[in-house]
Amino acid sequence: MNNNLIKAFKEIPKTFLLIIISSIIILIACWCFFLKQMLSDVETISYDWRAKIASEKNAFGVPFSHHDPNIVLLAAGDDTTKILENYPEIGLGRWPWKREVWGNVVNFISKGNPKSIVFDLKFEGSQGETIADKESDKYFADAVKNKNVVISTALSHPRKNSAQVDEYIKIIDEELKKQNKSIENVPVDFVNKTIASFYSQVYNKSSLSEKFALKPQYDYYQDVLYGNENDRKIPDSITFYQKSSIYDELLANTQYLGVINLQQSENVVFRNHVPLYKLVYSDGSSYIPSLPLSAALSAIPEKEKTPFRFEKNKIIIGQREIPLNNEGNILLNWHGAGGTYENIPVAKVILSSALENGQIKSLKEFDKIHSGYFKDKIVVIGQTSAGTDIHPTPMSSVYPGPEIIVTAIDNILNDADTTNPNRRKFIQKSPVVIDFLLGFILCFVIGYTMIKTKSNAFKMQIFASILLLFVIFAIFAFVHPQIRIWLNMTYPLIFMVLTGISSYAYVTYLENKERKQVEMMFGKFVSPQILEKLLTEKKEISQSGQRKIMTVLFSDIRGFTTLSEQHPADEVIAILNEYITEMVEVILGYNGTLDKYIGDAIMAFYNDPVEMEDHALRAVLTSIGMKNKLVELNENWNKQGKAPLNIGIGINTGDMIVGHMGSHRLVDYTVIGDNVNLASRIESLTKNYGVNILISESTYNEVKEQVDARYIDEVVVKGKKNAVKVYEVLGLKPEFEELYQSLKEIGR
Repeated sequence: MNNNLIKAFKEIPKTFLLIIISSIIILIACWCFFLKQMLSDVETISYDWRAKIASEKNAFGVPFSHHDPNIVLLAAGDDTTKILENYPEIGLGRWPWKREVWGNVVNFISKGNPKSIVFDLKFEGSQGETIADKESDKYFADAVKNKNVVISTALSHPRKNSAQVDEYIKIIDEELKKQNKSIENVPVDFVNKTIASFYSQVYNKSSLSEKFALKPQYDYYQDVLYGNENDRKIPDSITFYQKSSIYDELLANTQYLGVINLQQSENVVFRNHVPLYKLVYSDGSSYIPSLPLSAALSAIPEKEKTPFRFEKNKIIIGQREIPLNNEGNILLNWHGAGGTYENIPVAKVILSSALENGQIKSLKEFDKIHSGYFKDKIVVIGQTSAGTDIHPTPMSSVYPGPEIIVTAIDNILNDADTTNPNRRKFIQKSPVVIDFLLGFILCFVIGYTMIKTKSNAFKMQIFASILLLFVIFAIFAFVHPQIRIWLNMTYPLIFMVLTGISSYAYVTYLENKERKQVEMMFGKFVSPQILEKLLTEKKEISQSGQRKIMTVLFSDIRGFTTLSEQHPADEVIAILNEYITEMVEVILGYNGTLDKYIGDAIMAFYNDPVEMEDHALRAVLTSIGMKNKLVELNENWNKQGKAPLNIGIGINTGDMIVGHMGSHRLVDYTVIGDNVNLASRIESLTKNYGVNILISESTYNEVKEQVDARYIDEVVVKGKKNAVKVYEVLGLKPEFEELYQSLKEIGR
């Protein structure tokens, strides 16, 4: 068999081998200089696609542990806001709520004997300087005492990717050279402690209580030298020099502390989780668990917490093994899109606790929850309101941050458990050598087939089959719970396609040459047309934003600056909060999407994310509703002796771009474009013409059959060269009066 393989290899034309080698060299050169980031993005997209297939219901039907029903999310989200609006006597106020609220939440849940209560919220410093604030701090601290409560903290000043740290290392290196020593031969811990001492001269000294630190019985990285770049990759990635400050009473009473430094991977998408961090200070260092790892430790028996070993690229805690890549993190095993885990509005706990304490007299049945529900559960508490702790993940572009924490807890508890027969292994990226060898073998098979097979149809069948089998194999290796290998799909596929094209081109050239010789010798004709077809077939990846016809609404309070100057701050805030609350209800009632508050101004848009043909009409009906609602508010405020408000509303319909935009720290779902700016300009014109509602001509054309409107003027607004016709909305035409209520009911 070996002799046959050698003979077959010798039969391959040298020109073909030259083409293969040249293609690989050219591709590597292009990758290094031009395409590295693009190809990396393509590969992460393929990863996200595979991650979705491997979620709760995978394509192969292989049995594995599904999401843990005993891990639940207690969410301070939009549902909570809506529920609490029905119970104003609770009086929680604006976010962040007083800490005594969380004390009541802890006390209520604890009655049900949960395994653990995990706060994906920060409690940095004291709540305030008043006596009430201090009592609130103490109440919360007392509530967590002697309970399995995990408090979160954040770390700052990382060792990796820090220009300041690089400067400190240069200083350390220079000082060591003066002593005839090399930084390459000193332990990493020495370098880190020296850096921490530099930081301590600028910032408050950072340290950690012994009860929160994890102490491994074995630490592979304890004596790693600075010159050992391979072994110090993980220590460098998980090392930080500062942590957030939590007030003393809470630290004293808290049993567990966890880090919530969520780590973004490529494309600003959250795919990874760092389970263990290292906080270094001038006179020592401590390992700190992530919030999910701390939550898992708080939920398992003491006997399962030992031994704790930090081995090379692996954390071992009892029967659990957590493999780490060279960045010190794991790739999360996702179970599905947001909402996979039980999601309970925290308002139910707050209200049920208030009912027990006599703070409220009655509570609707569907707003209640019994403390017994939380028996033997891990309860993660976090914020999920739109525009807050929301992040893109492989599962969704709007994934709640607390559910990322829940997913990581589930992974550590169940997928890391080596005694669990149905566990999913953690995803491991295949070594570059494996990717290269696999790609080379497949390319060899494709090239050999192209040369030795005479039938063009059979060539294409084999070529397509190899590509398909490779894709299926890569998906299978990723999805199968007992394999979970992330094979690089992008480079092997590119190599195989290039090999197929180049070898086919070469074979076609030889065939054409042979056919010409046969024609000259025997006078026969030839008609090869396939080469051009193959050479012109290319797979392109296009990326475009979501552009669509939408309607946007801007509203603004007239004379709000004067009002705020003439009235006490608390009265202004109360009026503004009541006004915004009612206006938002009107917007949502007509399926509008609330974009943002801009001071006292409100921005909303229609026709996304829910498609609606009558989006322009809904926006106009919203403006009428806002105007009518303001009349009611002014009547009530007048009775209370408060100043009335007057508003202006501008509406425009046109082509806009909608999507998630922002920085890696904060992402908004919003609209942009010239037509958005035009709506804002139209709103500002309302005060010039002394009207409440102005719409553009494009909006008018969409609603003129149903809406009674009056032509106002043709104006040139800032940023537009051409004049724009604007119309005042007077109301609905009589025959469409019922539409006002019917659409509002549908919106609800």
